[in-house]
Amino acid sequence: MIKLLKPVDVKSNEKQALLWSWLYVFALFLAYYTLRPIRDELGAAGGVTQLTWLFTGTLVAMLMLTPLYGYLVKYWKREKFITISYRFFMLNLVVFAMLMATATGDVLVWTGRIFFIWVSVFNLFVVSVFWLLMADIFNTDQGKRLFVFCRRIQQLYIVANGNFVVGNVCTSGKKTI
Repeated sequence: MIKLLKPVDVKSNEKQALLWSWLYVFALFLAYYTLRPIRDELGAAGGVTQLTWLFTGTLVAMLMLTPLYGYLVKYWKREKFITISYRFFMLNLVVFAMLMATATGDVLVWTGRIFFIWVSVFNLFVVSVFWLLMADIFNTDQGKRLFVFCRRIQQLYIVANGNFVVGNVCTSGKKTI
């Protein structure tokens, strides 16, 4: 824990970009660690014997989408790519929410299975987009000094989120997912 609190060498002209980077990584992990327990519950609801197929489906989805991702990163401007990719994922969340609210039976099970794969793909791509942006914003020297800060924030968030879940969800006595 002491290593997490070790000061980071931040120059005055880097503070604003680092603050925005911190907010960005915090929002990413807030999204992922909110979606992950839902993904896990829906994956298990379809039958734990199907989890192997869900992980295989995740691998296949990644293999199919990675070339498209690479193509878009190469040919689209950074602002366009980030804007469109995040809007795409937001729209997906709205569609999943509507499906989960209205679907029943097998449709709900298959929606849960697709959501399981989607969350894994979402996690890989949104984190990749974050580091793509960070690599464009900060030079090599800045990256060596400042990326450790983003990583520490990520680690602290994981600890804080776990404490929040244990303190609020697990002690409420209600099944919330």
